Amino acid sequence: MFVWMWRGLNSFGVVLSGEELSPNDEKIGMPRSVVAFSILFTKNLKEAVSASVIKNRASSYNNIIISPEGVVSVEGSATDYEMLKPNRGIFVHSNHFTGQKMLKYEFSDENDFHNISSKSRSASGKRQAESLIRPNFEVGIEDVKRIMRSHEYGESGNSICSHGERICTVFSFIYKYGNSYFEAVTGNPCQNSYDRINI
Repeated sequence: MFVWMWRGLNSFGVVLSGEELSPNDEKIGMPRSVVAFSILFTKNLKEAVSASVIKNRASSYNNIIISPEGVVSVEGSATDYEMLKPNRGIFVHSNHFTGQKMLKYEFSDENDFHNISSKSRSASGKRQAESLIRPNFEVGIEDVKRIMRSHEYGESGNSICSHGERICTVFSFIYKYGNSYFEAVTGNPCQNSYDRINI
């Protein structure tokens, strides 16, 4: 098992990534970091999804789970969840709820700076990822790195690679399923190099 900042993968091929969300129904219960970590002790997609929605959780991340059986995003709060799947092989998510069922759990006001920033980053990532879709073309790690280094809206908190005082990029983690390594960078990917980490 390899774990890095509550993301990782295990020997059964279950990979976990995701983002922090701001649900409005947090309660006393199992911390979301423990819930996320428990996903990495599962053997398949069904077990991983079950672990991510354990009933006594205090809150939840957006848990992106990849396994030999498929890919799913479990967008969760303390009391509810929605499973989202890639569209045309693309899945882009940032730090706000996107599932119709989960919108009511968004803590941030629609005009809140963090919410606006998250939606801008998500729209930018989706637009850039969709531009790569064409026949007989496989998206590679270098393509993903270009998106992660994007300053579409300048270096503000609204760009994927954010340098703002209130919103900034903390790290980036890229894993192509089946590879024997992943690549990660701490800080802004436009200023720092990705390190290859063998697994």
